[in-house]
Amino acid sequence: MRGELRNPGRERPFSFFATRQAGHVARRQLLAARVHRGLIDRRLAGGYLLAVHRGVYRVAHRAPTPLEREFAAVLRGGPGAVLGHRSAAHVYEFLSYPAAGDIWVTSTSGRDATGSGVRMLRTRVLQPHDLRFQGWLPLTSPARTLLDLGGIVEPDRFESAVAAAQASRSVREADLWEQLLRSRGCRGAAALRELLERHRPPANVLSKAERMMLRLIRDSALPEPLVNERIGRWRPDFWWPDHRVVAEYDSSAFHTDIRSFRRDREKSNELQLMGITVLRFTWHELTRTPELLIARLRQALARGLRG
Repeated sequence: MRGELRNPGRERPFSFFATRQAGHVARRQLLAARVHRGLIDRRLAGGYLLAVHRGVYRVAHRAPTPLEREFAAVLRGGPGAVLGHRSAAHVYEFLSYPAAGDIWVTSTSGRDATGSGVRMLRTRVLQPHDLRFQGWLPLTSPARTLLDLGGIVEPDRFESAVAAAQASRSVREADLWEQLLRSRGCRGAAALRELLERHRPPANVLSKAERMMLRLIRDSALPEPLVNERIGRWRPDFWWPDHRVVAEYDSSAFHTDIRSFRRDREKSNELQLMGITVLRFTWHELTRTPELLIARLRQALARGLRG
């Protein structure tokens, strides 16, 4: 990590590293900064340092900060370890991730291991263009993160992550192709290639119901919709511009307050006044009567195409 290569000079080593690493410091960093082993042990015994992982400590008086678990996990991984996979995708906001989930760390040394809330995955090579830094936190680049993600998550979530990355302009399609060509044989390469070779852009699916609906649409051989794409000031769930048809999911979780209810009706009315047919579907239809749902959607698409 950068901190291991940089001389803290006159600054107190404990504070120097902790300030830059979300309150954490590794024993090897302190030793490299010529802090005596006895002083480190006295700080541990006195409660100034709290052991988080073996050889990784948190400075006790510092308030919790964002990414502190990520920093501790990367420090535990040793020199050359970086944040990767699900955790890097979460930092880039490509993928939502539970706060209590394992922290994923990628390293070119050691072997795959899981424990103490950290999941270590070994890779054969991490080249300079595979790396980024967020402050002092090393993590895989957006393109490398997506490549690795393709090997561990289901296709729907992977497609959503790629779509989110492209929507935020973190990666271009050309970046993904370049990453793929550099990473032949890597886990995740097959999933990324399959996605890039489709004749449609990745769908930015935001919820479980949307993933199920999109899978149902594709399995039924219906035309591919745009997902969460803007029409004026609105972003409908599914939009067929050539047919002038929109399909919206009605979730009880998001329509319990009067403000959401009114906004939902305002969206439907405004889209219909634009000459767009708006179909609304529920969880019950999606899970209990999918054939009827698809039949109605097919009818609306056919009528829209004729119109």
